[in-house]
Amino acid sequence: MSTTDVVFGLDGRTREQIESAIDIGYRRFDGADSYGNIELLAEALSNKGVEKKEIDLIYKVSTTPADRLSDHIKSLNEQFGGQIDHLLIHKADDDRAESYIPVLKELSKDGLVKAIGIGDVTHDMDHLLIKDSWVKSFEINAVSLLRGEHSEELCKKLQDSGKPVFIYNIVDATKSILRKGTPPENIEIAAIVNFIQDKVSRAEPILSSGSSQRQLENANATEIDDRWNEINKAKNQISSSLTPPPDIPVKDFINIEDNVLDRIKEVLATQASWDGEKLFDKSEDCERAKNEALGKFQPEELSVVYKGAGKAENEEYSIGTLVDMLYRQEGNCKRVEAYNFIATSVQEKELVHYLQETLQRDAQHIPIQQGQQRGGQDLHRQTPQQREDRGENSRGSPKNSSPRPQKRPGESHLTTFSAQSPSSQDSKRVARK
Repeated sequence: MSTTDVVFGLDGRTREQIESAIDIGYRRFDGADSYGNIELLAEALSNKGVEKKEIDLIYKVSTTPADRLSDHIKSLNEQFGGQIDHLLIHKADDDRAESYIPVLKELSKDGLVKAIGIGDVTHDMDHLLIKDSWVKSFEINAVSLLRGEHSEELCKKLQDSGKPVFIYNIVDATKSILRKGTPPENIEIAAIVNFIQDKVSRAEPILSSGSSQRQLENANATEIDDRWNEINKAKNQISSSLTPPPDIPVKDFINIEDNVLDRIKEVLATQASWDGEKLFDKSEDCERAKNEALGKFQPEELSVVYKGAGKAENEEYSIGTLVDMLYRQEGNCKRVEAYNFIATSVQEKELVHYLQETLQRDAQHIPIQQGQQRGGQDLHRQTPQQREDRGENSRGSPKNSSPRPQKRPGESHLTTFSAQSPSSQDSKRVARK
């Protein structure tokens, strides 16, 4: 049995699926405390007689309190019988990132981990990207790397750093770039991996699937010698697709047509919660619901790529890709990512609309109520009745725009907003696993 250099993603995977990956030849694994299944990898390795010295383990942290992180890592080392190879802060903008850094440095100094790093850096984080920073490895979303506003600059800085860069979300990036509503072909996955490695030579792909056949196909994503002509053809298609043609531009989400947005909200309103471990009891029910959701849109609507707004301004997805992410049966990360992209962008769209109405009112010299200052908003000094008369909530925002939840340090949520539909329910604040 030959082994593969491809990293196997553990998010949403069962022990049986992990054992299948081990049988195929995967020896590099990407886990996280938020995935909640790292012990399944330990069990699968034990069942297959594979020792820690035979594997590489990338492990990201975001939910473990900083004062418990050292003990948590020591426990994992004991569980696996060896050091974690790459310990990363899950996201550079995480509330806990600053508190994690000294703990990671101490763990590295004590020899409890081989390398430390950070995920989802942006082009302007030079203090992390320079060669002599404390960061020894990165993990980056393929969509941000290839379709972000500053992707070229980010790729150059990652290349100049000379450090390993683990790339996730490759399948969704391929679908987004090639504007596909169906899973990409294996040759297309191999082409985009090679395309990324042309830009960042130490880029290492993270791929995952519950299907043994797909696992086998993914394992060959870095093998290109015997199929170079096919891969080169697909790379040319990827290159041309990264510059959208005039008839299919990337649109700003805040300018999305209201009738399209209404149908997106209808899709979101079909589920009480999108962050559960399983979306449906049966996978066939999930597939049926996804097809119903896709059926709400015309083919040309599914292929339009939208640039997010607010905190999602560096992300771009087509509606087809977002629907596919929402209807992932196992694991909640992709679902939460898609939901938050939509919710955050909707919030910004509603805020822009509200501010435009306010400016228009001012331009028409409509009298300003007592407590509101021209050129700014001082709505909190109004009485509750005044705000009620204006159709606003207690924070001075339109009633149909819910405020963002107050997030506890280190906690990640489904972004709160109102999905207006006949069956809509009150938005809830829920922790992301």
